[in-house]
Amino acid sequence: MRYDYAMFTPAGNREVQKIVETVQDTKLKNNDAWSLAYNELDILSQREGFTEAMDTDVRDHVYCALQRLKIIDDYETDFFL
Repeated sequence: MRYDYAMFTPAGNREVQKIVETVQDTKLKNNDAWSLAYNELDILSQREGFTEAMDTDVRDHVYCALQRLKIIDDYETDFFL
């Protein structure tokens, strides 16, 4: 399956997909899950070739993916940390 998280390359999208899967595996919910994803995106953005990982568009795609997976509820989870 192909995922698009608004990263500039397919390799970037794969790295972000790994973050989503990591959050899913932890069984964390809402702010705890989003905080983990956010921090992992920040770490990824510091790697060469993945600086866009902290762009609002990428974060929005990840947030929506976590909503679809019922990991976060937007009524209980703050997008802006």
